Amino acid sequence: MGNLTFRGVGFAKLFQGLEAELPQGRRIGLTGPNGCGKTTLLRLLAGWLPWQTGQLSIDSQDQLALPPEKRQLTLLPAQAVLFAHWTVRENVSFPARSLGTSDQSAVLMQELQLEALAERKANRLSQGERQRVAWARVLNRPAHWLLADEGLSHLDGPQRHQLWQILGQRSLLLVTHQLQQDLPWLDQLWVLEDGRLRRVDLEELERNPGSPWLAGQLRPENVWPGELLGWRAGAWWLPPEAWKDSAQGMAARWLEQRGEQWKVEVAGRTLWLPRREAGQNLEPDPSLSAFLEGSTSC
Repeated sequence: MGNLTFRGVGFAKLFQGLEAELPQGRRIGLTGPNGCGKTTLLRLLAGWLPWQTGQLSIDSQDQLALPPEKRQLTLLPAQAVLFAHWTVRENVSFPARSLGTSDQSAVLMQELQLEALAERKANRLSQGERQRVAWARVLNRPAHWLLADEGLSHLDGPQRHQLWQILGQRSLLLVTHQLQQDLPWLDQLWVLEDGRLRRVDLEELERNPGSPWLAGQLRPENVWPGELLGWRAGAWWLPPEAWKDSAQGMAARWLEQRGEQWKVEVAGRTLWLPRREAGQNLEPDPSLSAFLEGSTSC
């Protein structure tokens, strides 16, 4: 076991100079817009893609000089690739048999409730069943770090809960877009956006997600057109303390007007809002105030 460290990672035009040190025994989420390079980063770490620049180590031991099967990282891809005409049991036991390590397939199949499917061929499984088999197989390969690309996307609520419990305190880097479901289980969250990798403060995440994209992932109904002072134009985040809990909405104090923009104060925050925007439910008050009406659209 050891910390996973990478520095100076570059790949084509996707990103340059990515770096992070991920602590062992933590469940770490990685999110970001489609096409930002999350899957590419996982494939680089696992050795599925050749490195152009950078360093990679686990507990100060260089991993780049090792072939993929020798690295202390194992990758679960987004699409579970099983041996179609092998049985579930044969698929799960394969990593241990091929590497000559202790076979944990019986225990893993019991934990993931796959025993009833043990003799079924992989090409006769549903997507959710295939994903559970893929997890059992990847867990049957000894490695310090698990890398999973949208690894829970086909599991229902109870199955996700069960898998998180099985994972325990394993060192995990999980690419996810299902933040609402996965956040309670994560110890850290990193965002890859615009070619940069940054760690998010989970305690401040709801209050200040740090980018319009991440705000939209958390609660898309609360991202409105406009600009939050200090952020880029395009969207602003309505903070949790400003969520309306009644039909009267949340009070917003009007400060000034510039063209078609209202400057208002909501729960201690200064915001610029469009004066007239279809569906935004903003009504000016001639006596120096404005309010946000209760509505399912905001």
